[in-house]
Amino acid sequence: MSEYKDLIGWLRYCASSEPICEKASECPFYDQMEEETHDYWCSERMMEKAADAIEELFKAAKAMHTWIFLNSGDEQKAYDECGLSDKMNAELGYYGRFDIERNEE
Repeated sequence: MSEYKDLIGWLRYCASSEPICEKASECPFYDQMEEETHDYWCSERMMEKAADAIEELFKAAKAMHTWIFLNSGDEQKAYDECGLSDKMNAELGYYGRFDIERNEE
């Protein structure tokens, strides 16, 4: 399984478990902590890993988004096909298509 999928699984598991983990021995961080600090240390470490993963994925998404903008004849169509909302596009730096009209006067 991928690192991201593993992290998603653990985050969902931890969010739905009791305050004291019922399956501590299955925790990927279990062997790195002392028993009395499990809850705090584990949630702190999991949040750090989640934040790192979000930053990494955001950087990749922004790079792909920029590539589409620079290499597509109709970037809005490409973004629509990808299922990106206006909010997602704005977060990635795109605020809509600009059309320039030439005035003959």
